[in-house]
Amino acid sequence: MSFGLSISDCFLLINGLRKLTVLLRGEATDGFRRYENMYYQLAGVAETLSQFAEEVSSQGQDMRFAIEIRNIRRILKKFFSSIQQLKPHLGRKRRRRSLLGAIEKIKWPIHSEKLSQLYQDLMSQVAIITLLNQFHTGSIRPIAATGGLISTSCFYFEDARRELRTINFVSISSWKDLHEFLLRVFPGGDPGHEMIRRQRYLIHKSDPDISILCSSPRIKPFRDIVMNHERVRMSIIFEYQESYEWKCPKCATERSAEFRGVALACDNCDLLLHFQDSHDNRPDPLTEIALRDLRADGMRKFVQDFISEESLARGHSAPDIDEIGLQLGDWIHDRLTNFEPGPTLSRQPQIRNFRMVTVCRSQWPNLSHHISYQDAIKHISKTMEGVKRAIQHLKNEDFPLAQFAALLNSRFWNARANQGRLRFLQSMLQAYESRKPLVWSRTISRLLRDYIQRVDEAGAQFRTSVLRIRCVLWICWDVLRVQAGLFLRCSNLLDLFALPEGYERQKTPLALKLFAMPHTVLLMIPWRLTFDLMEDAAKLFAEERPLYLVSSIQQFLMRPGAIALDFYLDRDLSHYFNTYKLRDDGVGGNFPPTCRRWMEDVMRSEGQSLDTVQVVQPLLEIIEEGYT
Repeated sequence: MSFGLSISDCFLLINGLRKLTVLLRGEATDGFRRYENMYYQLAGVAETLSQFAEEVSSQGQDMRFAIEIRNIRRILKKFFSSIQQLKPHLGRKRRRRSLLGAIEKIKWPIHSEKLSQLYQDLMSQVAIITLLNQFHTGSIRPIAATGGLISTSCFYFEDARRELRTINFVSISSWKDLHEFLLRVFPGGDPGHEMIRRQRYLIHKSDPDISILCSSPRIKPFRDIVMNHERVRMSIIFEYQESYEWKCPKCATERSAEFRGVALACDNCDLLLHFQDSHDNRPDPLTEIALRDLRADGMRKFVQDFISEESLARGHSAPDIDEIGLQLGDWIHDRLTNFEPGPTLSRQPQIRNFRMVTVCRSQWPNLSHHISYQDAIKHISKTMEGVKRAIQHLKNEDFPLAQFAALLNSRFWNARANQGRLRFLQSMLQAYESRKPLVWSRTISRLLRDYIQRVDEAGAQFRTSVLRIRCVLWICWDVLRVQAGLFLRCSNLLDLFALPEGYERQKTPLALKLFAMPHTVLLMIPWRLTFDLMEDAAKLFAEERPLYLVSSIQQFLMRPGAIALDFYLDRDLSHYFNTYKLRDDGVGGNFPPTCRRWMEDVMRSEGQSLDTVQVVQPLLEIIEEGYT
């Protein structure tokens, strides 16, 4: 017995295998996801149409609207049943490499045909309702005017208990509306009511990388974030505990391995747990969301509004923005008694009351223990002591030839370079001693510790008023970090000219002074009128020196707080230059546009470009020419 195999049979076999491969590799899951999204969209439309049908019925109009709505609900029920049957095998949380899943993928063309037919039936019902509405435009408003099907404007909201709601933008169009809506969803007595009232909830967009903290001080408008027909989810914020890494906080089921990731779904109780990891000396991820909103809206505007509001509340005039650190202590003190007590233990919400939770530990900066800033201060203080020794060393020059060469501004005996170094170091020391860094109230550490304790007791870590204070503190922390970078790099630069501790200049022997005395006039004047003069003439045709380098470094030493704060708030130094009205006459105030660009480039590198060869080399050339 034999079987024949023709070319057409081979073609059919290959074509079948190709279709099977395509189904298994993703066509089935992609198609299911598309129909699932269609279902949620149509469910929202059906909700709007139901409201429209009720309005028609209340006005005693045609009852056929209600009949068609019932037909839509019946078809939607079948649609939902089909989606639920396929979801374990084709949905996002399907078990990978499952035999049943593979079978359903192979059978997808059959399922797709059935779902497509249901979709067409739904659209037919919608078309009928649209036609019915057209016949009644003289007696009632068109569907579009009541938020109807064709122009319906809604989104799909999944709350912290995974209950899906279709919400019209007419009823909720702002974050305040959403907050009031959630207070109704979780009414008084509900375990979630306290969490909503204290603004301990997070909104997740369809993009898993985008989360919205509704209590953010500068959150974007609601309609700019939530799009039409978009599905958003909500989670309740709880304090992070290490045990959550290996044990489900809802059903206490232990996992075989410690979890490492962003989100975890418990197979036993269906809890979806989002992890927001906090790290030392950095804002927690939720506060970082608020800071991101501030950057988009404008950091300076936020800080100025904060200062004005806090000062007005205390009946004082608003201080300069540079003095924010000194005022923080008073502002925190005023808020210490403004918190309600937290809910009693019997009413304390627990994770087991919800199905979608975010765990995060709020992070506060400790401004009095800013290690990098303190290290930078120690480093530059030590360097400036070496600069003082270098200045004294240059002033103690007692060799007659060197002294007379300095009077003539001659290069002989390296006198011009030494005088340039002396003037440069004196200007740096003067700038450093008149410095105005960003400082803060001495009582802020104790006050902040008490404030954080009261906030934790009230469970108000993510209230808008608390977030504003925490954001301002993290802004101050970052400004101190930038200021520390400036100090450290300026210290490294000046360390090239500083002298070590214990270094002293030896006095010139009297015999050598007497020997050099007759040669002073004979050598210096001819040298100055010949060699020095020719070299000076040659320098006239050389490339222009960046004299602004010295003046810029002076500004970094003299006003590090203002420069760091202005650049952090604006990402440029335009406000700094306008505020201090820097002169452009003479070396000490020579600030051409190239100077501003260079200072901004230094700030973008957080000071790292200050002690590079590109800066040191031209600076040495300026000093060798006497820094005049």
